[in-house]
Amino acid sequence: MNRLYRTLHRFSSRRALGVWRVVAETARGRGKSSLGGSAAVALLGVVVLAPSQAHAADLPSGGQVVLGDGQIGLPDGRHLTIDQLSDKLAIDWDSFDIGADHRVTFQQPGADAIALNRVLGADGSAILGQLDANGRVFLLNPNGVLFGPGAEVNVGGLVASTLALSNEDFAAGDFHFQGDGGNAGIVNHGSIRAADGGAIALLGGTVSNHGTLVAHQGSVALAAGDAITLDFAGDGLLNVQVDEAVVDALVENHQLIQADGGQVLLTANAGDALLQTVVNHTGVIEAQTLDERDGRIVLLGDFAGGSVEVAGTLDASAPHGGDGGFIDTSGAHVRIHDGTSVTTLAADGRTGDWLIDPTDFTIGEGNAEKSDSGIGAATLAANLESSNIELATVASGDEPGDIHVDAAVDWYENTTLTLSAHNDIHVNADISARGDSAGLVLNHGGYRQNDGTTSPGSDYHLNGASITLGGDDASLEINGQNYTLIHTVEELQDMAGSGHYALGGEIDARATAGWNDGAGFDPIGGNSSTRFTGTFAGLGHTIGDLTIARSGPIGTQVGLFGYAGSGATIRDIGLVGGSVSGNRFVGGLVGYNRGSITDAYATGAVTGNSDVGGLVGRNYGSISQAYATGDVEGSGSRVGGLVGDNQGSISHAYATGDVEGSGSRVGGLVGRNYGSITDAYATGAVTGSSDVGGLVGGNPGGSISQAYATGDVTASSDVGGLVGSNPGGSISQAYATGDVEGSGNVVGGLVGDNWNGSITDAYATGSVSGNNNVGGLVGYNSGSGSISDAFRATTDADGNPINTGLNSLGTGRTWDELTSLETFAGWDIDGQGGSDTLWRLYEGHTTPLLRGFLTPITVTANDDTVTYDGTSQTGAAGYAIDPHDADLLSGSDSITGGGRDAGTHTLGLDGLWSTQQGYDLIVDEGTLTIDPRPITVSADDLAKVYGEADPTLTWQVTEGNLVFDDSLSGSLSRDAGENVGGYTIGQGSLEHGNYAITFDEGVLTITAIPTPEPEPTPDPGAAVMPPGYLAALGSAHTQARTQAEEQDRAGGDIDTRLPAGDEEGEAGGLYRVVDG
Repeated sequence: MNRLYRTLHRFSSRRALGVWRVVAETARGRGKSSLGGSAAVALLGVVVLAPSQAHAADLPSGGQVVLGDGQIGLPDGRHLTIDQLSDKLAIDWDSFDIGADHRVTFQQPGADAIALNRVLGADGSAILGQLDANGRVFLLNPNGVLFGPGAEVNVGGLVASTLALSNEDFAAGDFHFQGDGGNAGIVNHGSIRAADGGAIALLGGTVSNHGTLVAHQGSVALAAGDAITLDFAGDGLLNVQVDEAVVDALVENHQLIQADGGQVLLTANAGDALLQTVVNHTGVIEAQTLDERDGRIVLLGDFAGGSVEVAGTLDASAPHGGDGGFIDTSGAHVRIHDGTSVTTLAADGRTGDWLIDPTDFTIGEGNAEKSDSGIGAATLAANLESSNIELATVASGDEPGDIHVDAAVDWYENTTLTLSAHNDIHVNADISARGDSAGLVLNHGGYRQNDGTTSPGSDYHLNGASITLGGDDASLEINGQNYTLIHTVEELQDMAGSGHYALGGEIDARATAGWNDGAGFDPIGGNSSTRFTGTFAGLGHTIGDLTIARSGPIGTQVGLFGYAGSGATIRDIGLVGGSVSGNRFVGGLVGYNRGSITDAYATGAVTGNSDVGGLVGRNYGSISQAYATGDVEGSGSRVGGLVGDNQGSISHAYATGDVEGSGSRVGGLVGRNYGSITDAYATGAVTGSSDVGGLVGGNPGGSISQAYATGDVTASSDVGGLVGSNPGGSISQAYATGDVEGSGNVVGGLVGDNWNGSITDAYATGSVSGNNNVGGLVGYNSGSGSISDAFRATTDADGNPINTGLNSLGTGRTWDELTSLETFAGWDIDGQGGSDTLWRLYEGHTTPLLRGFLTPITVTANDDTVTYDGTSQTGAAGYAIDPHDADLLSGSDSITGGGRDAGTHTLGLDGLWSTQQGYDLIVDEGTLTIDPRPITVSADDLAKVYGEADPTLTWQVTEGNLVFDDSLSGSLSRDAGENVGGYTIGQGSLEHGNYAITFDEGVLTITAIPTPEPEPTPDPGAAVMPPGYLAALGSAHTQARTQAEEQDRAGGDIDTRLPAGDEEGEAGGLYRVVDG
């Protein structure tokens, strides 16, 4: 089991019993014994004892009845009996211990009688023997209570607490226990059993179970706090309320708790995120259904920052009949660990429920949790085989209450998974329920907590993932609404015009090619009178190879949905392959739309006459997160790659197919736009007659922003790379790069005709040709049309001139100028990755790119450490980059920054760039550390004669080397002194910031002054030394030396006797005799 916490029992010195405190697993226990797998026992001080070794008193002592009527018997050997004569009895004790092989018995009037035992002494209670009672026993000791490994407790009910209860509250039946802010604990290593229907409550600052707690059809409660209220309900169950917090509150179970047909509660409350409460379960808790009474297990932390750690086994199943029970694991952070087994499975009845209720919650890869609050997908799937599971989040602090499905969840049992988010549900990986009657419930925006209301703006998001509900009787519910699941194309065809529908899996529609005498699928809601007004959720699935071929009277309002009326919702659906053809209002998905379309796409070809689009024929509603890739062809007007005619809103959309129209108002994205288009682009080639544009054919009064087109455009008149005609419309933050060719008049690289329209922050780089009114940016600007901060290319990327001889509308710039930030000084633009500007430019490489279409990735210059070598260095560690498509990166990378001198230097990256459908490169700077170059400098040994000036102190580099023209600054120094002897030569101020100098000291030797001796005249009467030598005398012999010199010069003998006390020459020599 995953032992997340352990218990250190700290005893006072008088009887080795005192306050128990539970500490984190990372704390180091000094005891050697192992209790219950995770408990160690340490004496406060130096002695180490296990609970069975604690020298407790053998029986309670110093008892005095302070409330009620009762009698404390005299100890009978190893046994003490207390006779309780009233329903409530309170006794104050000096100590309350039961030694091994000792027993205390309470004889009480009945099962509801209560004996309160209050310890007034300074030591904790150690229950190592047996405690019996036919009623309820309260044991209160503020210093802690330990039930040792040999303890056996058999009572009607038990409350053991470190909190106080006054006689007045006790007498009144107000069981409000109050502490003093400490975290003394209750620890059980023994066996505690309550009578059926009875209760066991362990209350304190910390509570730890390493033994067995049993209360069938009753309650077991482990609660940590500084104030706790108990309510003994009439049904035999116990209600527990933690009223006040305590620092480091901890409740843990490492062994067995049983309350079949009853309830188990583990709860801790701090009320403050800084107090770090923990509810930790690694053992086994059983509350199985018994006699048709469901079991209930609750592990409850606080929502101000508490943690609930779940491992081991939680069992509220019904193996012998009845329904499964309920399990609740709730707190600010709930972590479900690898190997956790939870079951509410019923053999004959309804399987019960497991609620996981944290703040933000993540389903991660594998078995183990991957975040502060989460569960492994494999662990979740395994437990869905035996329980219905609900993940329900709340908002707290900076966590909005989101659910993240980051790994695939796949299960086969007929159980239900419920995702109830206070905010959004992010489905980033597939969910698959394969049981015949398996279910999924999605509640977002606090629907569950808010009694059916939903927070605005919340939703569930399928981010490239799908939800599969494959069983014939599978179920889906979203925010209280049941959905009809579609599994076949026949069921799809039978959909009514209203209701809530969802795809249970992929739909193969190949058979539709032979339906209805070749007309194929009959559009859902085929006209305004039968319009579809319900909800269709594709759940990330596709409909493959759908065929619709309708003409004549049935050729109007053609698509999977012919007419989607106001209030209709179509989402998370893809049409792959196939083909759709009709007359008017023809689209791959919807012919005529007044509803909402999100996260939808179509890849098949679409043909028609007028109002023809790859996704939607005509749109009065909203379209977002949508695209079409098939070719679109229309023989009439208003033909677009995505939408033929738009009078609603389009955002975050694109089209890549080629678009061909024989009439007017033909565009790569939209044929005609009366509405709004934002964050959109088209890349296909566009051909038509008039009002033809790479993005939009005609934009009469419509608005276009943050959009671009790259396809070539060919038409007769009113032709533009982005928009053919812009009568009264607005275009901003937009560009076109395709070549534009007009066989007639009014041709522009961006806009053909800008009549009363406005163009701001835009540019065009394509080559433009036409007859009259032709311009690199705008062909013709009339009426009140305005153009500002807009540019046209005068050269191509190779520097060749283009668009010469055309009008001068817009500002002409060369390619080099169009790839320079300086040109766009007035725009919302920069060259840095990750900023919030609208545009991004890679200096010298790209023209401005719309940042909204770039995928941000981070490039990190790796830290490196090198040694100073005299050159400018950038290291050799290179860089790391987020996962990416190498084909979308260009250029030659190079590390920038660095430096020459020792120290730390910033590293960056330059040379990489990307195009519009590529990346917004964010450079995370690294650090280059240049270590000083190690050298060894050795001082030269030098010498001088006493009295001379010091020679120049010199040195040599004996290990390593100086590089380039570097030289060391400063000078050496030596120890002070001028007498004859040796003096250490040190480093002094010799240094260089780029070198780490190891210095070998030298020696300056000062020698005595040499004095030549003339030939002496022997004196037979004196003791003489050999001629030619002069004894070296110390500075203390100056007078003797002078006499000797005078006598020597006179040719006399020299007295060689030393001054008294200097027979060893202690004064040192300043002179010496040399050979004459």
